[in-house]
Amino acid sequence: MSEPQQPAGAGWPAEMTVPDASRDANRDGARTDAEPRADTANEATADAAEAIDAADAHDAHDGHDGHDASAGPRTDEHAVQPDLAALERAAVAIQASAYAPYSRFQVGAAVFGEGREFLGVNVENASFGLTICAERNAIAHAVCSGVQRLTAVAVCTSVSPPSSPCGSCRQVLAELAEDLRTFRVVAVNPQGERREWTLDQLLPDSFTRAELPGAVGATGTAAVSTDSVRPGGK
Repeated sequence: MSEPQQPAGAGWPAEMTVPDASRDANRDGARTDAEPRADTANEATADAAEAIDAADAHDAHDGHDGHDASAGPRTDEHAVQPDLAALERAAVAIQASAYAPYSRFQVGAAVFGEGREFLGVNVENASFGLTICAERNAIAHAVCSGVQRLTAVAVCTSVSPPSSPCGSCRQVLAELAEDLRTFRVVAVNPQGERREWTLDQLLPDSFTRAELPGAVGATGTAAVSTDSVRPGGK
């Protein structure tokens, strides 16, 4: 995928169109509403696997080894920059798995870090405050797999223009972002619209671990050291 044009400054960039390959991954038909499908779980799982397989086929064409989607998240230890097109397709494909019976606002997310992709969807709860956002769900998946340095996220919603991550998710992304200045945030919808930012544009002057003097435990040692702050923090 050619390098997307970066926004000139903070704020909302001009809307662009997702590559045709992104639409192919959603060829069952673009949904113009947020109503969940009856066969949501099975179709979404198959679509997500197909999207990852398509990305692997692209990698194989470029000389990378393929990957069996059933074996887990796609891995490329040599990948420094995320394949945004593949990340977008994965977010679109997994969106239908979202559990959103109350808001009917389904969200799919795919985060990238250390050469691997991790998926997540929003999971609502009758006790509304317990709802989990798709982005944080994907981040938790990454952390459970041992990945704690993220470089990109793609988020799929059905609205136009596509929604950006909420404030809470921006803060959690910032916690694990390798560099806020280069962390890529892409918002897409199944209809083909696309928007892109860097994380520092969505969360300027962010609060990071660099603000903390160190959490002192019972032993008197600092549990958090500002010496380990990643680039892009304060």
